[in-house]
Amino acid sequence: MASVKTTGAERRLKIAVFISVAFLMSTAFVSVAFPPPSAAQEDDLGLGATLGLVRQSASVESDGFIEITLDWTGPITDNLFLSVLFHQRINDAEDLDAAATSILNRRDPVPLTAFGTDADGNLVATIPVRSVSPAADDRVYLPGPGVYPFTVEIRSADGPVASLTSTIVRLPQDRSTMATVDMAVVLALSPADGLDLSDGLWFLTTYPDVPFTIQMGEALVSQLEQDEPLAQQFATAAGGRVILSDAGLDLDPSALEEINQGQFFTAAVATTNQRLTRLGLQPSSDVVMLSPDLTAGGAALLAESGVIAVLSTRTTEIETGIITTPRGSVGLVQADHEMTAALSATGSKPFATSDVYALYSRLSLLAESDQTPVILGGEGTEPLDSQSLDTFLAALVENGPIRPVSLSEAVEGQRRNPLLAAERPEQDLVTTGDAIAELQQLAETSRSFRGVDNPELERLLANSLSRSRNPDDRTRAIDRAKAELLADLASISLPTEASITLTAVEGPLPLTIRNTADGPRRVLLEFRGDRVAIAQNNEVVVVPPGETTIELDAEARALGVSTLDVTARTPDGTRVLSTSRYQIRSTAVPGLGWAISGTALAFLLLWWYQNSRNAKPRGPHLVGLRRSSLPAPADTDPGVAADALLASESI
Repeated sequence: MASVKTTGAERRLKIAVFISVAFLMSTAFVSVAFPPPSAAQEDDLGLGATLGLVRQSASVESDGFIEITLDWTGPITDNLFLSVLFHQRINDAEDLDAAATSILNRRDPVPLTAFGTDADGNLVATIPVRSVSPAADDRVYLPGPGVYPFTVEIRSADGPVASLTSTIVRLPQDRSTMATVDMAVVLALSPADGLDLSDGLWFLTTYPDVPFTIQMGEALVSQLEQDEPLAQQFATAAGGRVILSDAGLDLDPSALEEINQGQFFTAAVATTNQRLTRLGLQPSSDVVMLSPDLTAGGAALLAESGVIAVLSTRTTEIETGIITTPRGSVGLVQADHEMTAALSATGSKPFATSDVYALYSRLSLLAESDQTPVILGGEGTEPLDSQSLDTFLAALVENGPIRPVSLSEAVEGQRRNPLLAAERPEQDLVTTGDAIAELQQLAETSRSFRGVDNPELERLLANSLSRSRNPDDRTRAIDRAKAELLADLASISLPTEASITLTAVEGPLPLTIRNTADGPRRVLLEFRGDRVAIAQNNEVVVVPPGETTIELDAEARALGVSTLDVTARTPDGTRVLSTSRYQIRSTAVPGLGWAISGTALAFLLLWWYQNSRNAKPRGPHLVGLRRSSLPAPADTDPGVAADALLASESI
C-alpha cells in the first residue's frame, strides 16, 4: 500500500484543528454554567430529592478548613457522590448575583457514604484549603484573600443529580493587613411582624458582645411598663445596649419649629427617655428615628438638643449626608435596604442560607472598596428573620472582615457630603399655631400645678400634634386636650367667704381647700388685708385629694373688723384657681397700739411735770398806773415805801 506523504502546511493545519477541538472540549468541561445561589435544588434524574445548604464556614483561614452542612433528602449510597467545585475569585459585589462559570479547582467526587452526619441527619463535608501551589496533597488551592464562589454537586454515574452554589471568604495570612467594614445591627422588636420580645431576649442573651441597637415602639414599651419582672429580665439582657424608641414621637420637628413650638418635640423625646430609664434601659441620646424631611429649622432644633444624626425610617432609599445650619449640624442616615433584605424572610421569599453567606461576602468586598459603615435592620426596612440573623451573627469571626459596632459608631463613619434642607416641612401646623401656643402654655401651667411629670398629658399633647392627623382632627384633638387640662385646673376650690374672730394678736387662722383631682396638687396662696398679716403669704402648699384645712399664722394689726382676700393660683402664677374673702374681727389690742398709747401718756405726764416745776408766784397786775402817779402816804414808813417802789418796778 502506497504511503501518502503530507506536507508541512497540512501537518500544521491538522495540529491547529486538534488544538481547537481540544480547547473546545476542555471549555465544555470547565465552563459549565451553574445556577445562582439557592436554598435547595431538585434533582434532574427523578429521585425526588433536594439539596439544601444548612450552614457553612463563612470565612476560612489561608490554610484552614471549610465545613459545609447539607440537607440532602435523597438516599446516602455508594452510587451517589459529592463533588465541590471552586470558581475564580470575584472582586465586585455585582458578580455575586451572576452565575459562576470558570472553575478554579475541583474536588474529586466522593461517595456520600464517606461523609459523616450531624444529629439531624445532615451531611457534613470538611474541605481543607491551602494557600501555596503546587502541593503534594489534595487540599483546595485558593491563591489569595478574597471571595470565592463554589458549587456543591450530588452526582450519580449518569451525571449531576442536584447542586447549589454559595461563596466563601478566604482570609489573609496576616490579619493585621485585612481591610474591615463596620456594621451596626438595629434589632427592631415588634409584636406585629419580624422579631418579637422573646426573640429580642434570645438574641441579647446569645450574643452579649454584639453591640445591638434595640428598637421598640409604644406597644412594647407599654408592655414592659405593665410587667415589672419582664422589664427587669429585659433590662438585664440588654446589658446597657442603647434603646432607640419612637414611643410617643409621631411628631414633625420641622413643622413644630416653624411655629416656634419645637419644645413639644424635645419634651416628647425627654418623656420617652424618662420612661425607658425607669425601666432600667439606656435610651439613645444622639440618634433619633424620623420619617419626614428636615428643614433647616428642624435640623437646628435637633442639633441643639444633642442629636448628631437622624435614622430615616422611610421605606424608599433617600440621599444621605449632613445638613448644616448656623445653629448646628445633623447627619441623615439610613439602613441599607438591599442588604437587610438578605436577612429577611417573607411568604414570597422564604429563608435561604445562601443569601446570608452572600451578604457576608458582599460586606467583605465592601471592606476592600468603600468601607462606609453599613446599618442593617430597623423601621422602614424588611423585618429581620430570626433564623437568618442567627446564621449571620454565628458566621462572624473575631478579627474578621466585618466589625460589629454600635449605631452611634456607624453614624460617625457615614459620608459627610452636604445635603440641602427641605424648604418646607411636610406637615402644616401654621393654621393651628395660635391654638397650639395656648395649649403649650396650659401644659406648662399644668406641670407646675401637678408638680410631677404626667406621661398621660405628654401623650395627649403629642397625639394632638401627630403627623397622622388631618387639620380638622388636629383641631378637635387640641380642643380635647385643652378641656382635660382646664378640668384638672378646676379641681381646686376655696370657700366663697368666711368670718373669723381673732381673740389674740397672733393666732391660727384656718383655711379650708378642696381638691377634687385624683392626686395631690400644688397651690400658690396669696393674702391681701390691711389689718391682718399672714405669715404664709406667697407660699406654695401641696393639697392632697379631698378637703384639707390649713392652719395659717395670722397677726392682727388693729382692733375691729377687716377683710382678708385669699387667692389660690398655680405655682407659676399664671392662672387663678379660686378666690375667697374672710371677715376678720379682732378683739385684741395689737402690741403696737399699746406702745403708741403708752408713749403718748408718758409724754403728757412729762409735760405736766415740767410745767409745774417751772411755774413762779405772780403779783397783782395793775393796769394804767405809773410810779409817778402813786402818791406816797404821809404816814408810810420809808422802808415800806422803798419795798413798794421795788415791787412796782418789777411789774
